[in-house]
Parts: sequence; C-alpha cells; structure tokens
Amino acid sequence: MAFFKHDFEMIVRSENREAKEKLTVTRAQLVEVKSELEVKSELEVVLIATKEKYMKMLDEAKTEIEHLKKEVETANQEAEKVRSDHEVETANQEAEKDQSR
Repeated sequence: MAFFKHDFEMIVRSENREAKEKLTVTRAQLVEVKSELEVKSELEVVLIATKEKYMKMLDEAKTEIEHLKKEVETANQEAEKVRSDHEVETANQEAEKDQSR
C-alpha cells in the first residue's frame, strides 16, 4: 500500500509540475499576444492617420490640377486671341500696302 501511495504522490507531483509548466507557457503566450495586440492597435492608429494625410494630399493635388487646367485653358484662349489679332493686323497691313501701290 505504501508503494502505491508513493507512486500516486509521484504521479500527482509530476502532473502538478506539468500543469505549472503549461500555465507558465500559457501566461507567456498571453503576454506576447497582448503585446502584439497593442502593437497592432498602434499600427492601426498610424495607418488611419497616414491614410487621412495622403487623402488630404490627394485632394489638394486634384484641386491644384484643376486650377492648372483652367490656367492652361485661359492661356490657350489668350494665345489664340493674340494669334487672331496678329493675323488681322497683318492682313490689314497687307491691304494698306496693296492700296498704296
């Protein structure tokens, strides 16, 4: 009977040791997972802020593009008017030369 009790105590101690080891490992894993979650949360905050920053930059770029397109259109219209005025002036000068001959 003493032999059986001794074996039983050894088995219980062994199982107790294994349970403590598993608990230690599980606690370490829990700490690691919590740390990873904190890092993930921080990264999500940074990602959101970065996305907002780049969306603002994109909106500003689109506005600038529209402004530049309007400037180009205005410059082209002015150039066409100057070209047209020059052609009219040249034609008038040619007509005056022809009349004076």
